[in-house]
Amino acid sequence: MYAGKLVEVGTANEVFHAPTMPYTIGLLRSVPNIRTAGTQRLVTLAGRPPSLSALPRGCPFADRCPLAIAVCREVEPALVPPVAAGPSAHPAACHRADEIASGAIPRPAVFPVADALPDAVRAARGTDDVLTVRGLKRHFPLLGGGFLRRPVGTVRAVDGVSFEVAPGRTFALVGESGCGKTTTVLEVMELAKPQEGEILLDGTDVGTVGRSERRALRSDIQMVFQDAAAAVDPRLPVGDVIAEPLLAQGAPRAERDARVAELLELVGLDRSMSERYPHEFSGGQRQRIGIARGLATRPKILILDEPVSALDVSVQAGIINLLEDLKVELGLAMVFVAHDLAIVRQIADEVGVMYLGRIIEQGPIAEVFGTPRHPYTQALMSAAPIPDPAIERSRERIVLDGDLPSPAQRIDGCRFRTRCPLYRMLDADARSLCDSVDPELEPHGDARVACHHVERNPLVVA
Repeated sequence: MYAGKLVEVGTANEVFHAPTMPYTIGLLRSVPNIRTAGTQRLVTLAGRPPSLSALPRGCPFADRCPLAIAVCREVEPALVPPVAAGPSAHPAACHRADEIASGAIPRPAVFPVADALPDAVRAARGTDDVLTVRGLKRHFPLLGGGFLRRPVGTVRAVDGVSFEVAPGRTFALVGESGCGKTTTVLEVMELAKPQEGEILLDGTDVGTVGRSERRALRSDIQMVFQDAAAAVDPRLPVGDVIAEPLLAQGAPRAERDARVAELLELVGLDRSMSERYPHEFSGGQRQRIGIARGLATRPKILILDEPVSALDVSVQAGIINLLEDLKVELGLAMVFVAHDLAIVRQIADEVGVMYLGRIIEQGPIAEVFGTPRHPYTQALMSAAPIPDPAIERSRERIVLDGDLPSPAQRIDGCRFRTRCPLYRMLDADARSLCDSVDPELEPHGDARVACHHVERNPLVVA
């Protein structure tokens, strides 16, 4: 659908394999594919959909379409099958559908070929890790009883997480909801002494600094939230929203105004938009405003918690491309929290797979996603959709038993064994090791894996 009308109709195979409407072609090229992500920039659609109360004359997609010609702006195309594709063709609303269907206009040429991703560069300030997390733990008491509440258990939300992020690099945390990803990054953002472990920001242990030093450190780390609309004050113009971190740091008004104008242009918005209010922007534009606010204090590290999960694929592609550009241009270190593994493969350099508060596989993105070794990582990879109906129908899934256990539940030995498909395939002696000993991260190839039986794992990701 586009502008309130169907613009292409067909079977899943027809629409995915032989689209003849440029809008459909653009959408399909905006979707990252977990098998190929990370090699090219995603395709974005220029402009924004027209207002349904003031539709333009002709094809409503013409102003955004790279194939638009004079007739497109005068006559709205009918939803009919292209003649060149034969009697079994599916309908599409495009004046140039015949040229696309016949191959006179190759589908890959409808939108410009995406550029190869630039190599990440280290910032001029050095190659030392800008963020180091060692053995981080965050446990919450579970209270029960009536009026006099008492501890009856412990929620192990984060249970010994370690990772490093260097300038110009992106570290991603992935896993099911409830595995501890967001709690981990919120502990980092707290800039306080953790219950256990260490958090080093640019070499400074945040647990040992005083109030004034902590205030200075806050300018080095900023966060972009999942819900861009809920993360801003709707009563403030976006210029004041973006300037909030600078106001907290005591920057003078002139400096704040100059920085806001600079940031709006950096994230692809016009500086004249600073006087508008958040409700006047689209979802993608609001997320760009959130990114601009995160960059206001010139941070060394940016934490992004599901920043594109609520966006359309074409808008999502633009945000991902923007983040890739900023990482290279500014030498930003980024921690990226997400569920969508294809997006993670597109943007991340290293990845940590979390399960019940711990990282159970960690390493370079190409190594972990190209050769997943932990059964949990393999199950996540097999569940990630691929935008091709033919491939999807032929794939074999690695299915886990049951739901993610509660982090308050005490599981002896390997915490994943209660759902592990490999565990069910092992003999009694091998199972006894899983029952009694929680595995530590051990090197396997270029990655590290917390599994006792990596070498005996026959599971394959299709």
